[in-house]
Amino acid sequence: MRTAWVAAGLSMIFRAARRGGLVALVSLTMALAACSSPAPGTHSSLPPNNLPSAAGTVQALVTALQSGKLDQVPFSTPETAAQADLDTIMAGMDGLRPSVTPASVTYDGINNTATVVLNQSYPLGSKTFDFQSTASLLHAASGWQVVWAPTIVHPQLSEQTRLRHTRDLPKRAPIIGHDNVTLVQQGLVFDLGIDKHIVKPAEALTSASALAKLMKVDATQFVKQVKAAGTDAFVIAISVRPADVPSAIEKIPGARALPNQAMLGPSSTFAQAILGVMGSPTAAQVAASHGDIQATDSVGISGLEMRDDAQLRGTPGHTIAIVPRTGPSASASPSAAASASSTAGSASGAASIAPTPVLYSSSAVPGTALRITLDLGLQTKAETVLGAAHGIASMVVLDRSSGALLAAANSSAAGGNPDATFGRYAPGSTFKIATSLAVLRHGLSPSSLVDCPHQITVNGKVFKNYSDYPANGYGRIPLSEAVANSCNTAFIKLSTTISPADLAEAAGSLGVGIDYNAGFPSFFGSVPTTSDPVVQAADAIGQGDVLASPMAMAGLSASVASAHTIIPHLVVGTTPTPTGAPLTSAEGAQLQTLMKAVVTSGTGQTLAGLVTGAKTGTAEYDAGKTIKTHAWMIAWNARYAIAVMVYHGQTASGTAGPLIRQFLS
Repeated sequence: MRTAWVAAGLSMIFRAARRGGLVALVSLTMALAACSSPAPGTHSSLPPNNLPSAAGTVQALVTALQSGKLDQVPFSTPETAAQADLDTIMAGMDGLRPSVTPASVTYDGINNTATVVLNQSYPLGSKTFDFQSTASLLHAASGWQVVWAPTIVHPQLSEQTRLRHTRDLPKRAPIIGHDNVTLVQQGLVFDLGIDKHIVKPAEALTSASALAKLMKVDATQFVKQVKAAGTDAFVIAISVRPADVPSAIEKIPGARALPNQAMLGPSSTFAQAILGVMGSPTAAQVAASHGDIQATDSVGISGLEMRDDAQLRGTPGHTIAIVPRTGPSASASPSAAASASSTAGSASGAASIAPTPVLYSSSAVPGTALRITLDLGLQTKAETVLGAAHGIASMVVLDRSSGALLAAANSSAAGGNPDATFGRYAPGSTFKIATSLAVLRHGLSPSSLVDCPHQITVNGKVFKNYSDYPANGYGRIPLSEAVANSCNTAFIKLSTTISPADLAEAAGSLGVGIDYNAGFPSFFGSVPTTSDPVVQAADAIGQGDVLASPMAMAGLSASVASAHTIIPHLVVGTTPTPTGAPLTSAEGAQLQTLMKAVVTSGTGQTLAGLVTGAKTGTAEYDAGKTIKTHAWMIAWNARYAIAVMVYHGQTASGTAGPLIRQFLS
């Protein structure tokens, strides 16, 4: 390669001499000399003639410092000693590793050595700790070798010092609800666990099993954790509120209840599906945080606590310092002592302890409170009402004017799932309000006469009304009566006068079927278009392919009550803007007339005096060998828009209606 460079250079010199004279000749001769390999005995960034490139060894060192594993690096001394030294230096760094790149390599051809300058950077949250260190290389018969020294890790380290990383954790911010009421804040808990320091190893495992069974946690997993922990470890099984600490824990050898602080709501179940819970971070979360999160931290693992964890948690402060390796009498390195003396004065006497040199420091930034619209009293009441519900049931309460979510409760059978805001269910006849809007837009009015036959067949599929449909409700009846009595056949026949796109557009005007980013787990419904006449017919009565959450149907109710499109929202400052075709005030007034009829003369009379408008609904679902029904009711009055869904209910007025009555009474 060098022969080719020389030949090319000579050719360039001759051409330049002919064109530009002596100046060009001298300039190119100097350039050619700079490209050639330096002679032995000079210091250069290029390897001299007598030495090969050290690039391979340098890259091996770079990779090793980033991983913490030195086994692929050739050393001039035993690799095991270097590895042990590195492990000691990094033992207090909480698993942090630097990003390393070689800045330069300088060769010494006389001594057969090289010096590499390393750019090092420790990511610390959103910031970095950057510095340069150097490593010495020696060329031996087997090739280039690294001369290990602590200064490779940091230039101020010595054989008596190591690095230490510490964090200053800010206080986690609260979640604040309606009327500035704090819903989640730090409070007293007790960590229940096994203290291995006070029991024998075998007894610790027996006690772990007993404690796990007492607190209803996974006994097999907890026993494994206790077994793997150190001999003096305190292994936590569960953290509970003071009132939930069982007296029986005193009878388990080695079991202890230690006080701690945790983020707590008004109760252990309060709005859990919305607010979320705290727990241990995953390995991926720890790695992605670059030191902001450690495995022993408590972070949000569900709901708003997880979604807005970074905002609530704040930013820890980080400090990296050089400290003695062993005990307070260990002497600091000369470089560390010199650094410390610049700010704290020089040490007096050989036995003096040098101040800890701080290499990097950043201040903690407190978390920011998350403000939401949830109302403490209404949420508590909704949860109390659903406490008596059988099976899965959900209730959503909105401010009817603004769409602010005031309560989103689920029964205990929901198991912590966010069914109220994120559930996906066929809304049944409550969706007839959307179908009504579509036909109103095609020229009908609440007083328009429509057909309500006993049954109707679409492409071979027979549709009927529910079993206790009023006998005098058949024939030619006003649209308002078809809504009040919830005539299936009338709406299936009306579905032939509108297109699937018309239905989807009408639903969107009521806030259903369009996805919005509301800042919390939310499902606003799905109203897909179809070319199948049977599905189109079923969609018109809230079955088929139509899906919605209780929150979405509460939003539909609020849209009617307010006579303009309402999109439910929870997080203050994150209010979705409607993107569907606007609901006009005239259309809203017509829909109000229809929903009022349900209360005054239809299937929602059980709520008379408590609500102004309502709509009942049931939706069939396949429960294996039988067909069962979801029971729905949506309603609104002067203050609230409400939706209730009971996963397995008999009738809307008999199953869902009483829950709304209890809530409003």
